[in-house]
Amino acid sequence: MELLQRLGNVSGLAFQILDDITGAFATEVEIGKPVYSDFKENKPTLLTVYALQHASQSDRQFVRDHLGTPSLTAADGSQITDIIKRSGALDYALETVRSYVTEAYDILKKLPCSPSSKGRAVISDVVEYLSSKASQIPS
Repeated sequence: MELLQRLGNVSGLAFQILDDITGAFATEVEIGKPVYSDFKENKPTLLTVYALQHASQSDRQFVRDHLGTPSLTAADGSQITDIIKRSGALDYALETVRSYVTEAYDILKKLPCSPSSKGRAVISDVVEYLSSKASQIPS
């Protein structure tokens, strides 16, 4: 049971980080919701937390000044994503996702159920989806 719980945790964390990346870097058409919504709502994400810890002082100030702004412009949102890239936050987030996906694969190998079981196949498909999604995001 502990293995399944950990598998759920690492898969969920990988999914959330990928969702945050998509919300910051994809288009409205691609994600089906307004772009930069996490920035506008000042939702703490790994991307923004990391950027606020590692960006230059002026970049950190820009991010602080614009997070939580419901009327955030496309230009300001784009500037925040540039800061996220420059600070290394995007690379860090992608590496974190890859680490979680690797851990999920390792846990799958340890599960006591048959490799051909339906439940294992469903879980494996989820982990494979996360891996595929992460590999499609350019850093």
